[in-house]
Amino acid sequence: MTETSVQRWDTDRNLALLGYGLLFVAIFFAGITALVAVVLAYAVRDRAGPGVRPHLDGQIRIFWVGLVLTMLAVGTGVAGIVTLVGGAIAQGSDLDMSDFSAAGGFGMATVALIAASAVLWILTALWALITPAIGFIRLATAPSGGVTPGA
Repeated sequence: MTETSVQRWDTDRNLALLGYGLLFVAIFFAGITALVAVVLAYAVRDRAGPGVRPHLDGQIRIFWVGLVLTMLAVGTGVAGIVTLVGGAIAQGSDLDMSDFSAAGGFGMATVALIAASAVLWILTALWALITPAIGFIRLATAPSGGVTPGA
């Protein structure tokens, strides 16, 4: 391996490690750092070597799967709230929840939507924390300039 290819590997590897770090902390910063990570991955991946490119592709996949999970969680949560408020209005409570009984106001659809939203948020959080951590560890332990097995 030439000096230039070693330097290229180190640069690409460091950028990919930075991307994993940005993806990992995205859950704490409302996803803003994930946007930076995916832009970085898209910008670097065409010139990246064979040992780093699968990691950059993985970072892009992590971003898009996380975005889809987030949109599903938000959508089901909003739908659950809309059905809850719709049930309150149908009961004529004028959105005064003090007399809103669980038996009369919560339909199965409302409970299912809110439960689905909660499950999707948990899955999103697990995805956003575990997948970048695994990718970071795999790249950090990869041999210098080598292709990571199974990446």
